[in-house]
Amino acid sequence: MRTLIATCSAVLLAAAATATAQETETPVALDQVPKPVTYAVRARFPQGTVRAAAQETEEGKTVYEVSVTERGRNIDVTLTPEGAIVKIEREIAARELPVFVSRALRAKFADATYRFVEAVFTITRGAETLAYYELKLVTGAGKALEVEVAPDGKILKEEEDVETEPDHLSALPDDQCDVLSVQRVVRAVLARL
Repeated sequence: MRTLIATCSAVLLAAAATATAQETETPVALDQVPKPVTYAVRARFPQGTVRAAAQETEEGKTVYEVSVTERGRNIDVTLTPEGAIVKIEREIAARELPVFVSRALRAKFADATYRFVEAVFTITRGAETLAYYELKLVTGAGKALEVEVAPDGKILKEEEDVETEPDHLSALPDDQCDVLSVQRVVRAVLARL
């Protein structure tokens, strides 16, 4: 058992180092967010409440992700340090998905439970374009997935989601949850290597 824990720890540390080298995210106090970022978010979402911010490195470039709540729904806004909005991830209800997207999801994941649904917009030269829908779901078999679907219903990406815990895990004793969680994380990490 100690060997298993040591091996898992080594794999997780290696994966964390790899992930850190590719993309990093650091929480930022709201009063430390650059003024152009704050102004852009408040101008775009004047009715929203800014809840949190993080500084990230995506594809070698520094960006800020600011979380806003508007009308009870979460919105994540990604901006350059100069305040240019590059992406908006807006939480929506599953019933708001377009027909083509709903059909594609039902065909592939008929027994799934949706945990989170977002409409993701990219912004180029000030124009917002619906890029895709992002869902976190749990299949009937208990597999947690993150899925991206184009507005026309084409499934763009499907990967195991190690952040979403299926319902059946929460009903297990803590010691079994820990083992299952480690196994799930190790499988996801190994799949990415």
